[in-house]
Amino acid sequence: MDLTVVGSINTDLICYSGRFPLPGETIEGTKFAVGYGGKGANQCVAARKLGAAVSLVSRVGDDAFGRNYLEYLNRIGVETGTVPLSTTAASGVAIITVEQTFGNNHIIIVPGANNEISVEDVDEAVKKGLVSQKVMVCQFEANADATLHAMEWAKAHDVLTILDPAPAPSSHSAFAPLLPRFLAASSIVCPNETEAAVLTGIPRWEVQPDQIPEASIPWLLDLWKRGVKYPLVTLGMSGVIALLPRSESTLITAVDVRVLHCDQLPDDKAIFHLRAPVHAKAMDTTVGRR
Repeated sequence: MDLTVVGSINTDLICYSGRFPLPGETIEGTKFAVGYGGKGANQCVAARKLGAAVSLVSRVGDDAFGRNYLEYLNRIGVETGTVPLSTTAASGVAIITVEQTFGNNHIIIVPGANNEISVEDVDEAVKKGLVSQKVMVCQFEANADATLHAMEWAKAHDVLTILDPAPAPSSHSAFAPLLPRFLAASSIVCPNETEAAVLTGIPRWEVQPDQIPEASIPWLLDLWKRGVKYPLVTLGMSGVIALLPRSESTLITAVDVRVLHCDQLPDDKAIFHLRAPVHAKAMDTTVGRR
C-alpha cells in the first residue's frame, strides 16, 4: 500500500442557474449534476489515478449515496475495506449552487457519517494491514480526534505524513485546540495563503504579485518552528513556495493549464507531493512536478 488517506466522503449535489435566488425566492435552474466529492476521497482518487496503491479510512451511511460511492471507489481500485457503513448517520453530502454568469458558487456541507470516523476505525484498519507504511494524508473535513490519531500513529511508525489543513479551522472548530499536535505530527503541510494565516496567526499580506513569495516566508518559518519538516504554501498563480533542506526557501512557479472544473482543485493540491515519498525522489523535484 503506497498511501492511506483518512478523510471525508461526500456526494456533491450541484444545481446550476443564471443567478442565485434571493431569500425566499424560487427560480428555475439550468442543469443538475451529481458528483463524487469530499476532500479525503478526492485526494485518494487523485493518488490512485497517478498510479498509487491507496486505501481510504472513512465512513458512509447505509444508503444509496454511500453504496454508490463505495461501488465507484472499488471500480477504480481504491481499497475500501477501511470504510464501514454507519447505522446511525446518513452519508455526507455537499449542496452546491453555481451561478453560471460569473461562475461563483455557494456550498453547504452536511458531514453526516464523516463525523463518526473514529480512533477505533483507524486502529482496525491498521490491524487489517490496510494502512500504508509509506505515506499518510489527512485534512480537516472529518472527525478531529480520529484524524489526529492517524497522524500521530503514522509519525510514530516513521510514515511520511501530509496535512492539507483545509478547511481552515475556525476558533470553535474541533481542530483548533489540536493544531499544535497536528503540526508537530506533520512531515509536510501545504496550506494556501488563507489557511497559512489561520495556522500561524500571521495576517495575510496586501502586496504586489511579485512580492507575494517573499511575503510568504514568515509563514514557512513559523510552521517549521512548530515542527513541520517541509512547510509549503500554495500561492495560486504565483506557484508554490517551500522551505526545503539545504536552502532558505524555494519558489516553484505555476504552470499555465486550462481549468475545466475547479471544485476539486483545492483538494488535490496535497497529492502532487506524493511521487517523491512513494517513489523515493528528491523533495525539491517533486514540488516542481505539477
